[in-house]
Amino acid sequence: MAIDTSADKPASVGSKRAVNARYNVLSPRYPENGAWPAEMRVDMLAAYLDFRSVRELALAVSRGDAPSPTSSRGTGRSREAIWAKVIVDEHVAGSRALRQNLPAHDLAALV
Repeated sequence: MAIDTSADKPASVGSKRAVNARYNVLSPRYPENGAWPAEMRVDMLAAYLDFRSVRELALAVSRGDAPSPTSSRGTGRSREAIWAKVIVDEHVAGSRALRQNLPAHDLAALV
């Protein structure tokens, strides 16, 4: 699912075509005060999830590797996708739990 900010569709609905050109120019953005906000735009979410670019995040969302937007803000052409930090944290925690069920390794052998 591609991230689409058009007024015709909700933020969580999109097509499988190329990611909106607007996202190709945005870079990940870190909060100025070091505190992550409760709701994040796509550029801040890319930094929070440690993606190299917003485009990389958009592709991860379309593959289901990153959470879909939880809401949108604005109207018309200024509408933008928003992610709730709590939902993003739950998505990440769920994928980590799956990875923790891997076979046990001898930690002493890794050192």
